[in-house]
Amino acid sequence: MSARRPKGTGSLRHLDGDRWILEVTREGKRLSQVFHATSNTDKNRKAAAVLVALTAKATQTATDDTRRRDKRRAWTVEQYAAYFMSDYAPQLSNTARARYKQVLDNQVIPRIGTVPMAEVTPNTLAKLYTTLGQPGGRKDGGRLSGPTIWTVHNVLRSMFTFAECEGDFDTNPAASKKARPKASRQGRERLVPDARGVEQIIEAARQYAPDIYVPVLLSVRLGTRRGETLALEWGDVDFTAGTVTVARSVSETAYGVQVKPTKTDRPRKIPVTADTLAELKRLQAEQGQRLLTLGVRSDRICATPGGEPMLPGWYANRFRVLAEHHAPGVSPHLLRHAFVSELVARGFDVKLISEITGHSPEVLLRNYTHTSDERKREAMESLAGTRAAAVGAR
Repeated sequence: MSARRPKGTGSLRHLDGDRWILEVTREGKRLSQVFHATSNTDKNRKAAAVLVALTAKATQTATDDTRRRDKRRAWTVEQYAAYFMSDYAPQLSNTARARYKQVLDNQVIPRIGTVPMAEVTPNTLAKLYTTLGQPGGRKDGGRLSGPTIWTVHNVLRSMFTFAECEGDFDTNPAASKKARPKASRQGRERLVPDARGVEQIIEAARQYAPDIYVPVLLSVRLGTRRGETLALEWGDVDFTAGTVTVARSVSETAYGVQVKPTKTDRPRKIPVTADTLAELKRLQAEQGQRLLTLGVRSDRICATPGGEPMLPGWYANRFRVLAEHHAPGVSPHLLRHAFVSELVARGFDVKLISEITGHSPEVLLRNYTHTSDERKREAMESLAGTRAAAVGAR
């Protein structure tokens, strides 16, 4: 039961026995405290004392918050970046957190780290992005690609949005249109292997790098991301239905190894052809026999020769050695790129491809539906032929 109290003195409720609770709003926060009272007079006296204590606590907290906020407002970009990484970044995945740290340490702090946060303007950020896109923008003296510059912008926008939400600053310079990078979101043209080149890579892995043959095969046949490929387990393969369920991904950063849901947070089933299923059955039996000899058990389809789960860094290093000799310029991601490009070239609709690959339709339209000059000419010649046939039929 609540006692009627003068406005501003809070709400007093009886809990049980001699226990009471006083709830009051101070400095925009709801505060409460439980106390014991043996009589009505004792209750009113203690409630008054609790009200004074809660009000003093709220005032002190607000004062402390203001002091801390005033201190942060004087920080440089480097100082605020450290606060941002310690307070906000732990909420991110290991991969995203490592990427944020890399961007701040390598691109932001060396160039604008000494600038006070309060003095950062859209023009400051626009100049930063221009500098990064010029020779010397990278540590090795080269220039940053357009997509990487956009990543820098997105990290800075997150940091300034965080600062705005904290109440440290009233404006977000990274949210201004003037601060947007002029660089293209498209990366440099990559040499994507064609269908024949992909098969040659599979064969090269089978002969010269058998320890990574399985992930290479799966990447090509399923079009999965590297982390998704390495996280696949034998239980994900339905040999009866002829499908593979992609439900998780493994990442490896300075913060450790993390197994998490897929990029879209949704599992997807990929139909598998009969020849790929047959090869998976053979590989399962072969792996089982090898691990039995070692006295090791593994649920992962992609395991190291010693039976441990294959990690992204280990796989990337082994693939790099293979590519140097048999597929210069090709990376594990380009195997997925080749898979998607082949589906697009064959005319399958964007929705179907996105369901197989786990892309969003927007990403597919932006990154994979570019056309070659030959395809453009083919389209125009086809249209001209249709018109000529229509004229001849008159």
